[in-house]
Amino acid sequence: MREAQPVSVRIGKRVYAAARYVEAQKRGNRQTRLLCLGTLPPLHSKMRRLCYQTDPDSEQGWHLVAWFRQNRPCSEWEEVHPFGSHFVLALLTPLETWVQEQFLEKPYRRIPMVITELGPSLSKQRTEKNKE
Repeated sequence: MREAQPVSVRIGKRVYAAARYVEAQKRGNRQTRLLCLGTLPPLHSKMRRLCYQTDPDSEQGWHLVAWFRQNRPCSEWEEVHPFGSHFVLALLTPLETWVQEQFLEKPYRRIPMVITELGPSLSKQRTEKNKE
């Protein structure tokens, strides 16, 4: 089971309920991701080449890696996507961001983003309850 930490993510004027977790990648690498509940930020429907940054001085960027938009209620999707519309952002290292931008005419537009921790990780809460 993945360790998930509840967070809130603010992009522009929108605030999303989210969970931060670490995903195992090929060759033993690990990647931090955010699962955000709700529809994509408005800018993403207008512009495809953008990423989100928590620190304007950093070259790291949060990139969109997956999304699901539920246009209308559908019982077939409820089992697979119980929370409705959502999207996933992955934190890329400066090198990964540089590699992504090498084949683009323009670099990614960086949009400010704020991540606020809401409490301890869910797996830590379970461990503390087991000790009692």
